[in-house]
Amino acid sequence: MDPSDYMTWGNLGDADYWVPSRKAQAAQAYRKGVESGEALLKVNTRNAVVLGQLGWYYARLGNRSKAFAYVNRAVALSPKDPSLELNRALVNVQFGRTDAALDSIEKAIRGGLTAKMERDDPSFNSLRSNLRFQKLVQGP
Repeated sequence: MDPSDYMTWGNLGDADYWVPSRKAQAAQAYRKGVESGEALLKVNTRNAVVLGQLGWYYARLGNRSKAFAYVNRAVALSPKDPSLELNRALVNVQFGRTDAALDSIEKAIRGGLTAKMERDDPSFNSLRSNLRFQKLVQGP
């Protein structure tokens, strides 16, 4: 594992997050992902992909202000990138903003992401009973 790869650390954080006995390790992995990603932003402050991922990592760490600042900046820099809209949906759902999360999911799907991605992501478990969510992710 490349210790400087922010995505590797974020993926490890995501994996650990869903294992109850590893939640503490998830936070540690997200912090390392943030550290690595912030280093990349010192080279290119307009890297929308890094900003979007860091928004997600900050959300998992409970830092609401940084999470929204980063993810909204990412979307502003690259408004047609559906993966960044998905990052915004993840941040919104993390902080209980259902309508905003659904708006972002809809934009991500309209932008080209498959509904399966959102349907299968456990981060959206809190939306499963929402009729709008069900309609959005039922696919073609």
